[in-house]
Amino acid sequence: MSEAKRLPERVDPRRLALGGGSVAGDVALADLRRLAEYLLVDEVPDSGRASLFLAFDEDPQRRVRITGNLRAVLTLQCQRCLGPVSWTVDQPLRLIAVADEEEAAGVPREYEPVVVPAEGLDPAALAEDELILALPLVARCERSECDGAAEAATGSERADNPFAALAALKGQDGGRRDE
Repeated sequence: MSEAKRLPERVDPRRLALGGGSVAGDVALADLRRLAEYLLVDEVPDSGRASLFLAFDEDPQRRVRITGNLRAVLTLQCQRCLGPVSWTVDQPLRLIAVADEEEAAGVPREYEPVVVPAEGLDPAALAEDELILALPLVARCERSECDGAAEAATGSERADNPFAALAALKGQDGGRRDE
């Protein structure tokens, strides 16, 4: 792989939109502290990189529109066998830059609002937010030989029938009702 281009620390979305600019680069997954809580970084020393591309323009209402793509391969922990699971993220982005939550309410449905502070947009923080949102609710191996899958199958087969006690009571009186 060629040397990765680092993302800038801050960008001004309005200035980039006026010039039809774009931003592209990579960020090390290990540098994304909030995301690292969900990853198996101990088992995968070089936990990889996320690639982000963002294009800026204005919509007819002069709102800053941000479109692009986010790609990464995350190493998560299988919740069945506790082994590593690769989770591929290839997320298209359709965002509108807003100043606050009130302005976010007016964003069209086909876009997601992103609140941009006065000091500008942090592309790495945006990538981290989007990667966290792309995580599965429960990470699981897809392979059938997952150790946890066998345990789950045997654990779900109940040896004790919960109605066995009722059957025993029914058997004591022969199943007849006294009238």
